Amino acid sequence: MPTKKDNLKGRVESLNYEALRSKPGDSFNYANMNYNILGLVIQEVTDTSYEDYMHKHFLKPLHMDHAFFKTDKQQAAKAQGYVLEGRDVKANDPDYFRGDTPAAYLISSTTDLIPFVKMNLQPSASNQALIKQSHTLLTDVPDKSHMNGYGAGWFIDQYSNQVLHPGTLPNYSSMIILDTKYQNAVILLANLNAPGLPDLAQTLLYQIEHYQNFTALHQTAADNLVLLTITLWWVILMFTVLCAACIRNSYLLKQHRHLNKSSWLNKLSTSLTVLIIIGLLYSAWVMPSWLLKDASWSIAFSVFPPVVLLIGISSLLTLILSVLYFNSCILLKSNRPKL
Repeated sequence: MPTKKDNLKGRVESLNYEALRSKPGDSFNYANMNYNILGLVIQEVTDTSYEDYMHKHFLKPLHMDHAFFKTDKQQAAKAQGYVLEGRDVKANDPDYFRGDTPAAYLISSTTDLIPFVKMNLQPSASNQALIKQSHTLLTDVPDKSHMNGYGAGWFIDQYSNQVLHPGTLPNYSSMIILDTKYQNAVILLANLNAPGLPDLAQTLLYQIEHYQNFTALHQTAADNLVLLTITLWWVILMFTVLCAACIRNSYLLKQHRHLNKSSWLNKLSTSLTVLIIIGLLYSAWVMPSWLLKDASWSIAFSVFPPVVLLIGISSLLTLILSVLYFNSCILLKSNRPKL
């Protein structure tokens, strides 16, 4: 039996006795209920249901012909949603509450969402001011790597010219990213609550915008595969030799029960070793961007040729071992008993 909260007005009125979590304007807190309130405003002002208003003034003008709401009589085929239960994937159809329709229950497809994306990237004269306002930063968002700001309905990445928004239900998830500078977009819809969807969308957008460089890297790797393979084996050999040498020196150092830790040479060597390793780790952090502009490690693991990744990682480890080996040699020499 439907309850009062199962309709939009009842859902919003359920807030009447809820206490505020913080003073308005003090902190950011994303809330689906905000969009239910906006949906009720539309419904009350226009004297028509939220769903009918959206069909007439939004979906139909954008030719989103296959998008629908659960309350619609005519519905297109819908992908079955799934949930993860341990290692098993099971079909799932959670309870539907009509009162949450403005916040979460537009059912659509990537094809139908293309006109919506185009409207945001290339707005008409009548929509331009509204779209610009919705893409304007209103508040900062803490602890969100790709979503450090929020506008009117969009998360905003201030450093990458992106406006974006994820969506999650127990059995579905979505991600839309718009690059307002290069006029590119990625739309991902999944019939599973997939936490990796935002990172996948970022990787796809990167591939779109750096396609030529990405292709050139793969072509160069393919053209020089023999040389790269020889280099990889040489680096692995050096790593193995240095690893054995470091283990040997570590064993010898343990035989010296009383190391001269106050020696200026020991202190200098150890300090330089720490500084060099910090520098190498920083270099490792930015290494992907040396090969492809603005690339991160998450992107590198997705799009770089495997042999290039292996050479980069093994070379870094070999350099770190080299530094540790030379430091251990200095420590051994400075603590060698004098005859």
